[in-house]
Amino acid sequence: MTNISFITIGTELLKGRIINTNAAEAGLLLRKHGFQLARVVSIADTEEAILDALEVELERSEIILISGGLGPTKDDITKHTLAKWAQTELVWHEPTLIGLEQRYAARDRELNRLTKAQALLPERCLVVKNHQGTAPGMGFLKEGKLVVSMPGVPFEMLYMLEHEVIPLIQNQFPVGTFQHSVLRLADIPESKAAERMEKLESDLPEEIDIAYLPRADGLWLELSVRLEGDNHGRGAEILQQANKMVSSLFQDKLYTIGETPLPQLLIDYFQSKNLTLGMVEIVSGGMLSKKMYECSGVEKVVAGALHFPDQDRLTSFFEKEDWPEQEEVLAQTLARKARDLFGSDIGLATVGHPERGGDQPAVVWIGISDLHTTVVHQASFLYQRKINIDRSTHYAMQFCLKIAKERFA
Repeated sequence: MTNISFITIGTELLKGRIINTNAAEAGLLLRKHGFQLARVVSIADTEEAILDALEVELERSEIILISGGLGPTKDDITKHTLAKWAQTELVWHEPTLIGLEQRYAARDRELNRLTKAQALLPERCLVVKNHQGTAPGMGFLKEGKLVVSMPGVPFEMLYMLEHEVIPLIQNQFPVGTFQHSVLRLADIPESKAAERMEKLESDLPEEIDIAYLPRADGLWLELSVRLEGDNHGRGAEILQQANKMVSSLFQDKLYTIGETPLPQLLIDYFQSKNLTLGMVEIVSGGMLSKKMYECSGVEKVVAGALHFPDQDRLTSFFEKEDWPEQEEVLAQTLARKARDLFGSDIGLATVGHPERGGDQPAVVWIGISDLHTTVVHQASFLYQRKINIDRSTHYAMQFCLKIAKERFA
């Protein structure tokens, strides 16, 4: 397998001022195309650090991907350092300059000196187009190895990697046949899933590789097959067989196959059935609404949402006299009231406390109500407050999707 190193440049990453998401997202994207990151290195914005990292990684990998340091500010020195490493000069790249002038003219803005300088690029480099920003990427082929530098802005880097860099890599380093699928499980830890898989692993096709990927929205089981040459038909056959076997094993835990984000899955299913959803959130503090409002089609599904910082604040909106003290019953009551208040097909409520009480776990109750039935699900968490809120939000979406599929199949 081709070794790929990823170098992220930015002193702010080392100081913890910015979370380094680029390497993780790049690793996922590369994996979809059959490539695998071998190493990830974060370094400061200095010439010495960049040149040292390049020297080390070129000894280990065939491909070096770099993100960061291509902007117009004084601390963005990646371009200058790579020109020095490649023993070439910076020259004006006319297509990039014209593109910048047109971009700024269309927005009725003046192209200043610093932004214009982004069209100064190493003379002997492959210019990688940036369709999402102003700083182009740069590619270098040297002694059979490929070095590509991309912007550090996450959405720019990911778009460039997917649409420009990965095709370049595929052209230089063919991967043969690689296919994969993701089976997503709810409410089962990695160890329990692995224990259950022991019964099946010896029966799976030998070409199948299994990866366990714990995430906030459950456990992802990634099944992949890699074959020499162009064997897509054979690969699809092997993967289909494995999918069927693993799906049968986890039929009680499997909630979807694929990588569509959970809130989008929920929105898509509700939209396909012409269902609407009303929500009242306490423990999730509006996080459920936020995740869903980031999805396409939400305006056709979410009839309305309310969130409160704690249960005592409910009296500012609802009458107190019929308020149940038990949180399990409160979750059911709020789910019904959410449905009635917003006139939705389904009401959803999250109730509980996101923080642990000493050694006691945080307990969350999730209520789901439709016209005929109201059900409730309990979940316990032993993490920090922020993680508990995130997990409870995903549990609420999984439970809501499960109930909707049962009631409105």
